[in-house]
Amino acid sequence: MLRKISVSSIATIFLVALLLTLPYPLVSELYPEYEVFFMLFGQFVAGIVGGTFVILFIIVIIVLIVSVVKRAVN
Repeated sequence: MLRKISVSSIATIFLVALLLTLPYPLVSELYPEYEVFFMLFGQFVAGIVGGTFVILFIIVIIVLIVSVVKRAVN
């Protein structure tokens, strides 16, 4: 159950970030005076998503190491 929740939440975060960064070229052409803002906002969203994936990757590695150590002890 926990795995399904975490996978669906990761997928939701990724899709929201993708939807926020996809219209960047269109919006920057419509509003050229806000081009820097949209570029920085896209970088911010990409940083949040990338950081989330790095943290989740580290957690998965820690869980795998702990499970291997528990098996070795038993």
